[in-house]
Amino acid sequence: MMSKTPPRRQRFAVLITLMILVPLMQAYQQEQGTLTINRDYGSIHAVAVPQEFDISLPTTMTHVVYPEQIGDKDAYVKLQFLNSENGITENLILKYIKVPLVEVGQREMLLKKKLIDLVNQYPQATVISSRTEKIASYHSVVIHAQNGNYFLSLFGILNPESQHCIAGIINIDPQISEIRRIDDLEDKKQGRARKVLESLKFGRELM
Repeated sequence: MMSKTPPRRQRFAVLITLMILVPLMQAYQQEQGTLTINRDYGSIHAVAVPQEFDISLPTTMTHVVYPEQIGDKDAYVKLQFLNSENGITENLILKYIKVPLVEVGQREMLLKKKLIDLVNQYPQATVISSRTEKIASYHSVVIHAQNGNYFLSLFGILNPESQHCIAGIINIDPQISEIRRIDDLEDKKQGRARKVLESLKFGRELM
């Protein structure tokens, strides 16, 4: 049997849909950028970079704060994710954390202890949950905490080739973030900061 030609109205509707969706998809692709932390980055910002890595991040509604503007100087970059009113819905701090190259299970235990130490730097923080999982294909430890009126998520990402690993510290304002409830922290599809962590790729060890 010969297939029937779609009615003109149906073809027109499909055409209009494509005219709307294709530009939106292209715009989304164009709004993604890559931030590379390497020796050049270290020279520009006067910080030691022991391990290369890069991340993909949205170039709109994201404010990048570089290390010279971060008080403790041990963070390599801070990302602030904004809403349409320029309110900060989430922020992500990335810093190096050393974990010896031993068996994966041991590394995860050591990493968890280091992340708990970071949580303890927040006087109001109470740990809600902790687990191991894969982030960006790397073995990782995740800890979620309540921090006063805010949520706190810590992601420790193990570098399989080096002791120089990455800790991602995410502060979340549930009043204006898409993450509204404690249970939402367990949803891997929610959170702009988490999406950035999922894009992380380790490069060369430099020290």
